[in-house]
Amino acid sequence: MINNSDYDGFVFTHIPKCGGSSLRRLIFDSAIASNLTKGQIHIPGEGGLSHDKNVRQLSDEEFDALKVRKIKVLADHSKLDPELYRELGMTNPFIITVFRAPFERFISHYNFFYKKVGHGKLKGKNIQSLPVTQLENIIKRQANVMAAYLLNESPGLDNTKLLLSKLPEIEQTIRTRVNVFGTLDDVETCIRMIGSDKPDWLKWNTELAQINTNKYQLDFPGIKKVKQLFIKYNTLDIKLYQYIKALKNLRSLTLDNA
Repeated sequence: MINNSDYDGFVFTHIPKCGGSSLRRLIFDSAIASNLTKGQIHIPGEGGLSHDKNVRQLSDEEFDALKVRKIKVLADHSKLDPELYRELGMTNPFIITVFRAPFERFISHYNFFYKKVGHGKLKGKNIQSLPVTQLENIIKRQANVMAAYLLNESPGLDNTKLLLSKLPEIEQTIRTRVNVFGTLDDVETCIRMIGSDKPDWLKWNTELAQINTNKYQLDFPGIKKVKQLFIKYNTLDIKLYQYIKALKNLRSLTLDNA
């Protein structure tokens, strides 16, 4: 039985477009309030650290420097990877993550990275206006992102067979490795559960700043075509989210009755 005092690190596995920007800010503020130095914290976008400094984006020199720092708090777009945490000096970190309804996550991903940023030369393009072949290619590249993050694998249709073969491993990871998880539609419960189970050395600020809260419309003309293709290539993420919702409700009920 692990005590709250046994954790030597705090990790937020931030799955892209799952509402994690606000949670990153909360984690940073909590870490600073716990008298941790900025050198003990690695959260891209916070504390003056550039948004593009996710651990797996670092150069070899930057990564070596990060290992020397022996960080205690990590919150970035790194997949769940115990070996990475050990390299960074965390042998027993407290791990959290947040999930999002898969189709909603995908639409948010498209609208940010493609329509807004301009990936694929699609700046300003509504997703329903894309030719079917182009739309299908984008969906294939972004297939089963949430499952891939839990399994420390790459997303995409080419990796779906591997991800499906690891479905039992996903369930084991959620039950035994992730200390607290939640869903974006009920992130307040997740925050409350973190406050209950967090490491003793971390003061937990429950005030969630609202960052990147734009709501993307999910009833636009042409959505049926987009959703049909999405469902075709994202069966694992859909199953995962159903599983997460059921488990989350059980955990929430247990906490409420404690």
